[in-house]
Amino acid sequence: MPQIHRYSVKSLFLTGLFCAVFAITAITITAFSSLYWITSSANTLVEQSIQQTSRLVELSAALPDVSSEFQTHQKKMQKSIDVASEKLMHDKFDVLMLLSVVAIISLMLMAAGIGILSKVIFPSISQFLNAVEEYNAGELSYRLAHEQMPKELQNVATGFNTMAHQLEQSYAKLAYHATNDELTGVYNRRKFIMDLEREVKRAKRYSRGVSLMLIDMDDFSSVNDKHGHESGDKVLCKTVDFIYKSIRDSDSLYRYGSEEFAVILVEISDQDTGIVGERIRESICEYPIALPGGINVETSVSIGIANFPSHSDNEINLIHAADEALYRAKSQGKNQVVHTNEMVRAKAG
Repeated sequence: MPQIHRYSVKSLFLTGLFCAVFAITAITITAFSSLYWITSSANTLVEQSIQQTSRLVELSAALPDVSSEFQTHQKKMQKSIDVASEKLMHDKFDVLMLLSVVAIISLMLMAAGIGILSKVIFPSISQFLNAVEEYNAGELSYRLAHEQMPKELQNVATGFNTMAHQLEQSYAKLAYHATNDELTGVYNRRKFIMDLEREVKRAKRYSRGVSLMLIDMDDFSSVNDKHGHESGDKVLCKTVDFIYKSIRDSDSLYRYGSEEFAVILVEISDQDTGIVGERIRESICEYPIALPGGINVETSVSIGIANFPSHSDNEINLIHAADEALYRAKSQGKNQVVHTNEMVRAKAG
């Protein structure tokens, strides 16, 4: 049945209903007509028998001695009865054949009506059920293929897909804000804790190192005091750009505090970590940040670096070690990189 999807559910339902009603009506009418037909034939046979019997009685009364005439009429009556009986049996056979044909045609019509509905409605319902299962499983990108659905269900499927798209966008937006800093766009502190814990576990499992870099902007409060918080926000965003250009694609950047950032570096040596830190520091302090009104703001950062498992045995101690190195960089005059290795060597010396 090609192009069934062009028709509406209402028209398909009415077609199926018409087929069913027509089939039932045809069977009912045929049954009553056949019953009337058989009854009429039986009544005719009875009336003929009564007439013949009356005729015989009359002849018997009028001609009591004429047995041959009586026998003749008796034979005629028996023949009439036999003919009528044969006709009644033949009528019964015709009625049964007619009922069988009507019943078969009616059942075929009913099957056709049900087939039309099942061919269109059931696959569409299955699609909706599959969509519910997919969404329950978290597959928000699933969409209904509504091209082969009836008109009304196409409208429902389109609305369903629209709501699914909006839900997916809302979920993606919520997920983004749950893990990203609204101002700078980098990962937030919550994401940092989760990722650092994961990377330390991987480092333990595969016997490899992971490094942590804490970056704090020097004297950032003076920028807000002199130029306003809007300018301070621009300085933060520009600082993020400098850091991004100085780290690898495999490294992850986070906003750890108000003007403090963190970088997780994997599969890198202690020496190369220090090189990355110096590259970040130099890129920030060597290029003043331009603000509206022709104002150029010079900034600098202090950086503390620690490594796992060299300086800690878990993620918490790794943060403490990097924070201690950052504090040393601040106390030694700012705008410098301090590696925990240096502090260990200083203590040993």
